[in-house]
Amino acid sequence: MMIFSKTDNLNRLSFDMEMKKRKVYKNITRVKGRMVPVIDWQISLYINGNKLDEDEVFVEDVFFNSLLYSGKYPMFTCTCGIFGCGGYYVDVVHNNER
Repeated sequence: MMIFSKTDNLNRLSFDMEMKKRKVYKNITRVKGRMVPVIDWQISLYINGNKLDEDEVFVEDVFFNSLLYSGKYPMFTCTCGIFGCGGYYVDVVHNNER
């Protein structure tokens, strides 16, 4: 098991990432099978020291796009996956220091 953690200096945005590697048996053909590695991972995101609720779905690719440009981004969706159901925008501002 490997655990990664990152926090900015002001403790506004941080994450913990846990990865586990395991082997499972997969049938390759009708006759042959073999053990293959599988990586399980989980990311916990903290904003201002508060862990995001499991019911909130954080959209990682939108977050990484927001690192490039300021603007409003649909960073959270409903657990059903439809943004219009319960998602909300995050206003991202970039300045010279951060």
